Amino acid sequence: MKPAFVPSRLSLSFLFIISLTLFFGCHEDSPASLTFNSPHVTIVEGPTLYIDSTFHNVNIKATVRNDGDGPTAFNIGYFIKLKNGNHIVDHTGLFFGTLRHNESITETIWFTKIKSLSEYTTKEAVLYWYDAENTYYQ
Repeated sequence: MKPAFVPSRLSLSFLFIISLTLFFGCHEDSPASLTFNSPHVTIVEGPTLYIDSTFHNVNIKATVRNDGDGPTAFNIGYFIKLKNGNHIVDHTGLFFGTLRHNESITETIWFTKIKSLSEYTTKEAVLYWYDAENTYYQ
């Protein structure tokens, strides 16, 4: 009795090449690329806190850049807490979106509770981002 389907050497080679191409790929966000490289985001300017003269709000402005090894950085965010001692007087977050390799962006947002730079004594901040496989970085 003959087997229903016996793959030839040529078809096996073709499937092997196709599977390698799909898995490893040439794209900077492919699984193979992410194995050896990762996105890395840094703050290149700021964060600067200042009083908006028009609305009299305390604003924060920052510029970030994806200066990693090539992969895209997704869902880049910057969370800031302003504290007076151990009490959090205000908090906000900047969302920068997605940056490809060497791209940068500047964003500004305001704090809603404080009206003066003297209302806080310390600032805590976390810059975070994800890669194409949803791995979290700080």
